[in-house]
Amino acid sequence: MLPLLGLKAPVVPAPASTPTVAPTVQPTVQATPKPQPTQTNINAQDKEKIGRLFGSINRIKNTKKEVNTAQTSKRMEAFTDAQLEEAWYSFVKQIPEHPDLHFLFNKAPNRTDNTLFVQVTNSVVYNKLNELKGQIIKHLANSINNDLIDIAFTLIEGKKQPTTARDKARAMNESNGALLKMFTTWGLKLQ
Repeated sequence: MLPLLGLKAPVVPAPASTPTVAPTVQPTVQATPKPQPTQTNINAQDKEKIGRLFGSINRIKNTKKEVNTAQTSKRMEAFTDAQLEEAWYSFVKQIPEHPDLHFLFNKAPNRTDNTLFVQVTNSVVYNKLNELKGQIIKHLANSINNDLIDIAFTLIEGKKQPTTARDKARAMNESNGALLKMFTTWGLKLQ
């Protein structure tokens, strides 16, 4: 019934028979059996050919290994202190974003054989140098053609600077005997 108009809906008869589709049969494909390996008789000539083939392959492999080791060989050219200093001073151009480190590259570091020793008194600078160590070594090695160059950074704990007035007076008193005499004459005590 159609509620708005008050009419009944017409009844539609169902079809007498619905056509059915017959299922199709798929042909089955049988797997072909894999051929079983058969033993073949290899004569002496064939064995010799196979041996030469493997020998050729091994020679090619060894040649490639020699080429790879030649490419990874280290440069070990001798260098002078002047060449090393020039490379050291020129590293500043590589790190324009670290102006706080430029002062280190104004003085040549101490050297023993292929190792440079740099002493630093500030832990922040020490940490930055350790971050840049690979870049520094690469620059120096390329500049002097020697891959054996190395750098060792050492953090030196400096004497702590006095910050309070009492600490400053105590430090001055220790370094100047006349001040010590003045303090005792006037009866002043530093605790």
